Amino acid sequence: TISDIVGPAHAERALEITRDNLKKAKAGERIPPGNIEAELVRKDGSTLWADISFSAMYDESGNFVEIQGVTHDITARKRLEDELRAAKEAAEGANEAKSRFLANMSHEIRTPMTAILGYTDLLAEPGVGETNRNNFLAIVRRNGEHLLALINDILDLSKIEAGKLSVQPRRCNLMRLVADVTALVRPRAEQRGLELTVECQGELPETIVTDDARLRQALVNLVGNAVKFTELGGVRLAIAFLPQWRGQRPAIQFEVIDTGIGIRPEVLSQLFQPFVQGDSSVSRKFGGTGLGLAISRHIVEMLGGELTATSAWGRGSTFTLRLPAGDLRGVAMVPTPSDRSEEAARSEQVPAAPLAGVRILLAEDGYDNRELIRIMLQAAGAAVETVENGQEAVAWAEAERFDVVLMDMNMPVLDGYEATRILREHGYGRPILALTASALANDIDRCLHAGCDEHLTKPINRAKLIERVSVHAGKIPANVEPRQSPRPGGDPVVSLLADDPEVAEILGGFVARLRGQTDAMRRALAERRLDELQRYAHQLKGAGGCYGYPFLTDACKTLEEAVKRGDPAAAGPMLDGLEALCQAIQEGYEQTASAGGPR
Repeated sequence: TISDIVGPAHAERALEITRDNLKKAKAGERIPPGNIEAELVRKDGSTLWADISFSAMYDESGNFVEIQGVTHDITARKRLEDELRAAKEAAEGANEAKSRFLANMSHEIRTPMTAILGYTDLLAEPGVGETNRNNFLAIVRRNGEHLLALINDILDLSKIEAGKLSVQPRRCNLMRLVADVTALVRPRAEQRGLELTVECQGELPETIVTDDARLRQALVNLVGNAVKFTELGGVRLAIAFLPQWRGQRPAIQFEVIDTGIGIRPEVLSQLFQPFVQGDSSVSRKFGGTGLGLAISRHIVEMLGGELTATSAWGRGSTFTLRLPAGDLRGVAMVPTPSDRSEEAARSEQVPAAPLAGVRILLAEDGYDNRELIRIMLQAAGAAVETVENGQEAVAWAEAERFDVVLMDMNMPVLDGYEATRILREHGYGRPILALTASALANDIDRCLHAGCDEHLTKPINRAKLIERVSVHAGKIPANVEPRQSPRPGGDPVVSLLADDPEVAEILGGFVARLRGQTDAMRRALAERRLDELQRYAHQLKGAGGCYGYPFLTDACKTLEEAVKRGDPAAAGPMLDGLEALCQAIQEGYEQTASAGGPR
């Protein structure tokens, strides 16, 4: 029967067409040809989509005999239509989400800009009292920091989508990191009348191996969100040690628990997608771009961890972050650290004159920025000489001794990139720190490959500027934060995975092969075998990160891109830098081996 052949979704329609046609035949009417798309059932129970064309058959006397149908298998076409429909719905959903994001972003930018411009006008009014001026300045600064946070979120999202966001694991103090997070968020909590507490559940390792800057970013976002969406009660950051997590590895668990508005069940499943917020009323009331949680989850996953959320609408939410603690051999376990760790961290902040006795050359063409940075550094005790372009920077750096050079990269006459290259080519060995508003990965790479020791972004963060200058001037230990990229002739480079016993077994062989690989690259460049050079660079690029040398990956990537765009002239200096880096890796490996193992 028709019901046996046609699937249940279309059987009734097929029966209706058949009954209508037979009724016409009995009444002596002609039956017009027609067609129907339906899902048919095979003998084995499987189905296929078919386009059924049917028409009436008549004998020589014109009497109705039967209805014949021809089926054409359209399963592939229907599958493609379904895929296109799903893709269209997804694209429409993405466009709608991005439209909402742009609308929110417009609001998020215009609101602080209105405050900044308005209070700046008020500051310019004659007769503004000291109290009002201080209040106005605080408002301008707070809104400026909000704008900077928006820009950083957008940059991080673009790096994620381009696969450019990177992490640099190193050993860091766990409770100092927690203290940094609470110190940053506590003022916001106090403004809202909320209690922010830290709860350590049992013993915790004194140090862990992770990218502390990225982990701090994720935790600040989670705790900051909890404060933002909580109006009564408080926020609790609970920390626990997990001796055996994935693959029996030790891990740290952070739980951010709030008594806020909670998250609706229908939103919870999409919470970590970019541009997603609860609804328009949440966006209007609490602000935000809907990027922070997506970025935080991506960071946590890059660190080898996981980020999950549970919530009860109207009663609060809990965000749980777990990530591996790294090698804990020889690491002391601290019994239930208290909240006093934040006070200890504050007591370790920079002294009143942390740069006393430090001579700095500041190259910056913008008068306002130059004066601002000079005042910051001099207030920290430094002696500062200022110049307005790269040519003057080269002349002063070679004529007098400075502990640190701060180099703006975009200047007239001679830019910072070329000035830095010239100084390095002339054998200048003092630290050069790049100052630039460009914060994308390729901008950072360009600064580092020009010879800069580190890249600092504008707008200037005063505390970080003083800290990094202090490190490079030798005022505080260099292990506060690793250099972003070693320069030729710089310090030995040690693998970030040297403490991993499985990597340690094969690390020596990898390091020993580096010289042969760079020699092969040098021959390929000399003989203009650029395809071969590109292949060598690509292979070493992939291996560098696997063996714990992210700087090696970055250097090979830059070399590969230069060869790919057909620029052998640029490849030569890049290969020089790569060889120097490999030499530094060799020295770092030999030092750790002679010391009895990885440090």
